[in-house]
Amino acid sequence: MNRKHLFYHADRAALLKENQEITLDENGLSYFGRAYWHIFQTNRLEEMNEAEQREFHLENIKREERYSLYASRLQSIFAANTINEAIIFAESIVPKPSHPIPIIEIFADRFWNLDTNWLDFEGSLTNLNNYRNYWDGQITNHHPRVGERRPPRLEVMIALPATTGKIVHIVK
Repeated sequence: MNRKHLFYHADRAALLKENQEITLDENGLSYFGRAYWHIFQTNRLEEMNEAEQREFHLENIKREERYSLYASRLQSIFAANTINEAIIFAESIVPKPSHPIPIIEIFADRFWNLDTNWLDFEGSLTNLNNYRNYWDGQITNHHPRVGERRPPRLEVMIALPATTGKIVHIVK
């Protein structure tokens, strides 16, 4: 019997329903993955924006043998460990959606807690070691060595399938 763990997802697209099974599409991609896959297939790296380049590098690094047990980010949904962390994330979304953002429970049995600060440090696009630190599950407590430090910013990367529970909060 698989034990399901509870997380909280800020549903920025407001597409999820209560008690819904979240699965991969016919191409083996999550909603998040569909946003990037076509770009990876049709654009050269220098034609991609920063977010697209980041996801491209993360997927290439994830193919390394030492990360073989991880799910692809393109086959995952992302969540927080607490309702408050999900609210903080929802309030930080740029550009701000024109609609309320539901915070919904997500139940899953395959997940990883990863520090997204590694993805946003100055020069991250050229420092692939930061992306490896992300996949390694390193926490950014004493990083960067030079420049602005901030508390770790954990996300829960959840391998699909997963199941929603109740909407527990609405961020307006």
